[in-house]
Amino acid sequence: MNRKFNLVFSLITIICISFFNLMLTVPFINAAEIYNHNFETNDNSWSSDNGVWEIGIPTYGPGNAHSLSQCAGTVLNGNYPESSNSRLISRSIRLSEVVGDDEIHLRFWHWFSYYYRNTSDNGVVEISVYDDNENNWSNWEAIHGPINSQSLVWSEVDIDLTTYANKKIKIAFHHVAVHTSVSGGDSDKGWYIDDFKIINYASNNNIELTDSDNDGVVDQWDNCPNTPEGSFTDNKGCPIDDTDNDGVPNHFDLCQNTISNTYVDKDGCPLQDSDNDLVPNLWDDCNDSPLDSCVKNGCPCLKIYTQEEMDNMVKYILQWGDTNDDGFIGLSEAINALEISSGVKKSN
Repeated sequence: MNRKFNLVFSLITIICISFFNLMLTVPFINAAEIYNHNFETNDNSWSSDNGVWEIGIPTYGPGNAHSLSQCAGTVLNGNYPESSNSRLISRSIRLSEVVGDDEIHLRFWHWFSYYYRNTSDNGVVEISVYDDNENNWSNWEAIHGPINSQSLVWSEVDIDLTTYANKKIKIAFHHVAVHTSVSGGDSDKGWYIDDFKIINYASNNNIELTDSDNDGVVDQWDNCPNTPEGSFTDNKGCPIDDTDNDGVPNHFDLCQNTISNTYVDKDGCPLQDSDNDLVPNLWDDCNDSPLDSCVKNGCPCLKIYTQEEMDNMVKYILQWGDTNDDGFIGLSEAINALEISSGVKKSN
C-alpha cells in the first residue's frame, strides 16, 4: 500500500514540477485572429487568375491537406503546366491597429515541389495594399520567396505584416513556370497552401519569429538554423542528404550512386547518351557523333579553315575531282574531293 502511495505521489510531483517549468518557459499567448481560412468552405474568399490554382481535396503532391480534407494547390491532381503564371488571391482584409510592441503576422502551411533543374519555376508570396485616399490597389509586392526547391513535407511559414497595420490588404500566392526544354517534361508537383491565418500578437508576449537561413522553417522550430542557401530541408529545417551530389535528394533519388557530373532525370538516374559525347539523347541533335569528336548541341563542331587550307582544297578538287575522267567535275565529285582534302573522309 505504501509503495503504491509513494509511486502515485511521485508521479503527481513530477507532473506538477513539469507543468510549473512549462509555465516558466512558455509565455502565455495573447493573440487575436484577424482572419482565418482552412479552404474547407467554398465561400468565394479566394480567386485565381489564369486558372492554375484549385481548391479541394489533393490527390497528388502531398496527397493530403495539412489539416482536415481540403487545401489550395497548383492543380490538385497532377503537375503544374510547363508554361504558367497564376496568382491565388485572398479577399480584401482590413488589418487591426497595433499598440506599443504589438505585431501582426501572416502564418500558413505549405508543401511545394518545383522542377529542380529550372530555377525559373518558383512561388512568391505577395501583398497589395488599398489606398483609402486614391481608392485604388497598389501593385503586387513580394514579401516572401522565391520558393523553388522541394519541401517533402508540410511546413509553416511566418511573415511579419506589422508595417501594414490598419490597412486593407490582399495576399497572393504567385506561381510562375517557364517552359525551357524542347522535349518537355520540365514541370513538377507544384505548390500547396493550407491553414491561412493573420494574427495580432499582444506586446507582452515578446514574440520574435524569424527564419535566419530562409529555409521555410522559422528559427523557433529550426533544428539546423544555419542551413546553406538553397538546401533541401525537412520539416525541422535540417538538410536532406544527397549522397551523389546530383541535385536530387536521397529521398527522391532512385539511383544514389550516380557518377559525378552526370546528367540525371528527375528521379536521379543517368540520362541515356548513345554516342558518349556527354550530351544526353534528350538534348542531342546528333545521336551518332564520332567518338571523342568536338560537339556542339551533340553535333560535330564546324572547323574554321585558314585561307591556305581552303586554297589547297580547291587545288585538290580541280586536280583530282574528275574521278570518272569525263572532263567535268560534277557536284558529287566536288563534294567527295572536298571531304577528302579536308580530312573528313579518307581517300580510297
